[in-house]
Amino acid sequence: MAAQGWNLRVVDVDVVDESGKTPNDLEAYIQDAKANGLPRLYALDRAGAEVYAGAAPANLQAFHDLLAQLGLAATWKRLPAIAEPAHSTGASPNSKYPAHRRYRR
Repeated sequence: MAAQGWNLRVVDVDVVDESGKTPNDLEAYIQDAKANGLPRLYALDRAGAEVYAGAAPANLQAFHDLLAQLGLAATWKRLPAIAEPAHSTGASPNSKYPAHRRYRR
């Protein structure tokens, strides 16, 4: 994204500046997001003009399609699968005691 002149900024609706107030440059977007539902996505061109405002895409493919509509060529690298830890049986790896309790009658 950066190579194509785009910047990414992720903002939480509760963000405040050092004085405890919503930053001026985000106030309108935060109010709009609160009114229209979260999560929201806003895209601005280099001049600061809004080119997209709407619901955030539901998945990676929808996000990719939206970026393509905005003229941003995006490529994705697949992350390697994460293996299950060897201790996923419920027993703590650092203890002789199980992670859950068993009760007898």
